[in-house]
Amino acid sequence: MLPLTESVPSADVLLIWHQWVRVVAILLLAGLAVFAVFQFAAAKQDSVLARYSRQKSLRSRLLVGLALVGTIPVIALVLILSERSAQLRMERLADRLDETSGAMAFAINRYLDKHLAGIESVASMISAGGDFSRAATERALMLHHAVYKDFLTMLTADARGNITAATSFMSGPLKPVEDIKGHNVADRGYFQAPMTNGQPYVSDPFRGRTLGADPIVAVSAPLTDVSGAVVGIVEGSMNLLAFADIDRERPDIDGAVKIVVDSQDRVIYATEEANLPPLESVAEESVIATAALHGDRNPFVFEHSPRGELHRHMGVFANTAKGWRVFISVPFDQVTAQLLGDYRVGLILLLAASAISLLFARAIVRRVMQSVRDTNAAIKSFSIDGAGDEVQTPINTATEFRPLFRAMRARSLHLRKAHKRLSKSMEAGEKLRRELTQAIALKDVEIAERTAELEEANDKLSGLSKTDPLT
Repeated sequence: MLPLTESVPSADVLLIWHQWVRVVAILLLAGLAVFAVFQFAAAKQDSVLARYSRQKSLRSRLLVGLALVGTIPVIALVLILSERSAQLRMERLADRLDETSGAMAFAINRYLDKHLAGIESVASMISAGGDFSRAATERALMLHHAVYKDFLTMLTADARGNITAATSFMSGPLKPVEDIKGHNVADRGYFQAPMTNGQPYVSDPFRGRTLGADPIVAVSAPLTDVSGAVVGIVEGSMNLLAFADIDRERPDIDGAVKIVVDSQDRVIYATEEANLPPLESVAEESVIATAALHGDRNPFVFEHSPRGELHRHMGVFANTAKGWRVFISVPFDQVTAQLLGDYRVGLILLLAASAISLLFARAIVRRVMQSVRDTNAAIKSFSIDGAGDEVQTPINTATEFRPLFRAMRARSLHLRKAHKRLSKSMEAGEKLRRELTQAIALKDVEIAERTAELEEANDKLSGLSKTDPLT
């Protein structure tokens, strides 16, 4: 059974989110593009959007626009980079699994070939000597067994399967096995195959019987006489623990579980985390079932659900020349933990970039609004009597606003000249008014005098008309 791990709480959510990261990034960029189109449309004075946007202040429009332009691309970039980083992590993990499984399969092939060559060497030595006595075969076994120490036992058997000589490492230093009477291996596959086809043979694992009960893999070769007839076999029993040494020599992957199974999906070797004893069938394991849908050295993802708890793993297998398979799996929890680390870093960078973007936007808006305030102040100080001459262009005024200040100064100068001409005209008019008033006053006096003279003359005429000087 594959081992359970402390599952990352958000592993499933993260894996689902990981599948949608690129889509979310594209949607964010599409939303920003729509916002840009909205702004272009709102720039037209006769558009409906223009009437809607007039309710918003320039400050808010600038701040929102700059904030979106500064943050949305950053968010999309962080998402895409995080997704790409996660993809690269998975690809690197898949490559490492593939490389490790292939390396271990290659090492097993070399290991079997080495020990098969050793057995063939023993068989060749005994067959070439033509002496099949116990002393001769025992001497050959001792000589080779001292070199190939991964064999628990080595033995020779005659054509009937009776053991004729044996050596053992099972109970201490290498030594011959004394009690071999009555031990027969005629029913074993490692005996029957060489006797039938005259070829070397490597068995699937099985439990020993004659010289021990440990799980073993048997390597055997035929013994032949001078005429080439098969007269017996020589066999070596490899301890399955030797495959642990093969594993330790290979590069390790954190959290990886390795299982070597034979052609019948029985365990030859498994790491401690797998908790699988030798010779146990794992045909029903999810990794074995999923592997049937994938090719050799083609990484795949599978689910393992012990006790109703879902655990995702990435697995791969490699075939050996013997038909065995080397399985390696890694729980996705450690991958998702790394992805969470990537997203945390991305979130920190995003927050930092967003803060910088907002500060930058605020600085730009503040500068623009300062130019607007300066313009408003200049307009307020603009007067018909020439006070606008005091309007100066601030040092930090943007280039776009400088023509406005120049135009205001030009208009101010024009108005001042017009004001002077108007003032002079008004002064001349006032002078004419005063002269006219004086002239009118003189005429009034003259008229009053003439009126008085006329009244006096009238009075005289009236008296003369009423009095007769003769009477």
